Amino acid sequence: MTPTQVWEGYNPVKDPLQSSVQSSAEIGDLQVTEYFFTSETVEDGKVRVCCRSVFKKGGAERKPTVIVLPSLNAKCCDEEILERITNNGYAALYVDYAGIFPEKELHTTFPKSLSFAEAEKAKENLHFLEENARQTPWFIWAKICRRAITMVEESLYADRTSICVLGFEEGAQLAWILAGIDGRLKTVVPVFGGGYTYYQGIPKYLQSNIANDEEQRVWIAGIGAETYSRAVSCPVYFIAASNNTVSDIDRAGDILDNVPIPQKGLSISPRTNLQFSLSSYKGLECWLEIFLKGNGYELPQMNYEFINLDGELFLRYKSTELPKSFEAYISYAEIHPAARDWHTLDDPIVDSNTGDWLFKIKFFDYNEQLFVFVNSTFENGIVLSTPVLEIVPDTLKITEPLLPRVKTSRIIYNNALGLSSSAIESDSLILDESLLTLVKGPFDIIGLTATSGRIVSYKFGKSPFSAESDIVLQMDVYSKSARTVAFNLLNFEDKKIYSASASLSGGEMWQRIAFVASDFKSKDNKSLQTFSEIEKAVFKDAENVLFNNILWL
Repeated sequence: MTPTQVWEGYNPVKDPLQSSVQSSAEIGDLQVTEYFFTSETVEDGKVRVCCRSVFKKGGAERKPTVIVLPSLNAKCCDEEILERITNNGYAALYVDYAGIFPEKELHTTFPKSLSFAEAEKAKENLHFLEENARQTPWFIWAKICRRAITMVEESLYADRTSICVLGFEEGAQLAWILAGIDGRLKTVVPVFGGGYTYYQGIPKYLQSNIANDEEQRVWIAGIGAETYSRAVSCPVYFIAASNNTVSDIDRAGDILDNVPIPQKGLSISPRTNLQFSLSSYKGLECWLEIFLKGNGYELPQMNYEFINLDGELFLRYKSTELPKSFEAYISYAEIHPAARDWHTLDDPIVDSNTGDWLFKIKFFDYNEQLFVFVNSTFENGIVLSTPVLEIVPDTLKITEPLLPRVKTSRIIYNNALGLSSSAIESDSLILDESLLTLVKGPFDIIGLTATSGRIVSYKFGKSPFSAESDIVLQMDVYSKSARTVAFNLLNFEDKKIYSASASLSGGEMWQRIAFVASDFKSKDNKSLQTFSEIEKAVFKDAENVLFNNILWL
């Protein structure tokens, strides 16, 4: 079934909503209301949807409204986004489209015949399909969301001509579906979800996109976000993360290429997984200001290509509007996007003949895959990214000298590397990259630290030393006070976390700590075999602890 066939005969405004207020309260200057409405009625009962509206009191004006669709693994930071939305003058409608909070008294409920759409059951098989796309959780959820749009249209607080859907992870996939089927939206913002869910965990550059079986083809054709993207008719701003574990950043450009209108943008948060970078979030605020509150504008059109210039490799970039600033990133020879170690590129030079910007690409091997993207911030604050671009230098007959790859180097990190390719994460939705910094410790030796959050490294499994069974991981650490720090080593393929900890004595001295692979245990008490299995390292409970000279011995 095509999307047109899937939705044939469905009318999201035909039946009464049967809404009922469960609670309404004034919290500070906010009006917060929780209520239910009916999404659909089937033979054995009704789908009753729980939602919450939040908006600032006062003023006769109806407000542009953002419908928030959370992840199935909803987090505390959902409250953060609601606060930020309402502080910017919007109304927000938070929709529990899947019974995401069954432990709460108020949550969405489904009759037995549609219980496959309950969050806990659906997470076991997000590609559940009976006879056709109408018998999938996604179709049930999309109907709920379309009824939520009707709910907003009928509310007294909302401007029915200015409705946005802001979706996270699974909610982002739904945002794509809604943008392709419901013409009542003014703009959509999918966050950390860009279709191609059948290929989750399968890198783009490892396997073809061609569907492998009939059920897969039916699912993609009827309810896949990548299919609906071809019919998007409102401006779309896709916010992605360079190291996202739930959505393949390499396919972000593919789904946007499907969108048939020019009002589309991509923003990539560098060195993050499930967080906005601060600049990316500011770009979102500007997008909503222009495309939800306002009437939009003609987005800059960017063109980019790798070129051979006198035997050297460059990324040529040009834009119809002059960016205020650039940030460009490169990763080497890692086809798994979530495990990439991103390095910043030098500022571009200007081609004196064309006025284009040229980013110099340095590399280690003519036959190694390189991955590059550029973030551009424009005068109005919108951030637009190129897709992640892939190149093998030899395909352009590049002849420039290679960077020396020191295979004998045992250094994972020392302070001479500064903040280059280091990363940080936190529990907040928005990541302030300035929390990762360099600080002087005893004897004026500089160390890497996070003033809040957790240091992250993607370097541990990259060195050939990491595969040696008897290798020792050593580091110098400084903590002013006695404490215990923890280290989590992650393997994305088997989804295991191996943990170890170290006790720091405190005082004005650097302390040397060391581990072997078997010191790290999984939850089921299995030991890590070699460090080469690791794709991501997280330094926990280490705020304001300084690290230096992390190396293999």
